Amino acid sequence: NGIIQEIEGEGPYYLHKMVHDIPTTWEWMLESFVNCHFKQDLVVWPHPGRVASYNQIVGGIKLVRLNSVPAACSQDIREVYDSRFGGRCFKTGEIKSDSRYIFYHDRYGDIVEQLTNLSNSRWLDQNTTQLDIDILFYNAHLQSYSVHKQTFNFAEDGFVKLYFSHETFLAEPYRNIFWIIPDIIFGIILLRMFYTEMLELVPACMSGLDGLKGYLEFWNIIDWLAIIIGFGMTVMWGLEVKAVT
Repeated sequence: NGIIQEIEGEGPYYLHKMVHDIPTTWEWMLESFVNCHFKQDLVVWPHPGRVASYNQIVGGIKLVRLNSVPAACSQDIREVYDSRFGGRCFKTGEIKSDSRYIFYHDRYGDIVEQLTNLSNSRWLDQNTTQLDIDILFYNAHLQSYSVHKQTFNFAEDGFVKLYFSHETFLAEPYRNIFWIIPDIIFGIILLRMFYTEMLELVPACMSGLDGLKGYLEFWNIIDWLAIIIGFGMTVMWGLEVKAVT
């Protein structure tokens, strides 16, 4: 994967070799992360927001922090473990989420200042359990979108686990006309279900309220739910295809 290769290879600060706690995470973000995702030299890099040459950031980057609420340590270690702050233990309380956004069209200095302010405010601290970096990329050469997530997991023993998840889908789902055949079959199945149910529903309604009550059995209700949900999904998919093409 070109995006992951670019992120891992940008340095120094090198991601896997040097990041091992929160301070080194900030050092990586203020050096390699910024230089990888926010190249602002328009002579050398004429397209801001490009990663690995061809992958365009859509809008910006979302940072998601998961923090636990400090909780009291057990009585036997409280005074020894955290005598300064009253016996708190980290990563034991309720987990709360907080998100921040970085936009690729901002000035390089402003982006560095934004990250520096987050670092100085201790946005990541000993209560942080996880940091996610979420990015949506568009590659015009491949005609595809990629949903990219990079995760820092800060474990209770101090270990920092880094991993990526990456999902790519075509921007134009019917680039090959034959790819529409399964959707046409799905539509035909929905129409057949609708027609079959109407053959039962219309006579039942003509028989009055008792006939309608007799029709509304469990499996007929399930069939109508399937038809309604299926048509709803078809309409949403059609609007999505229209929007991206």
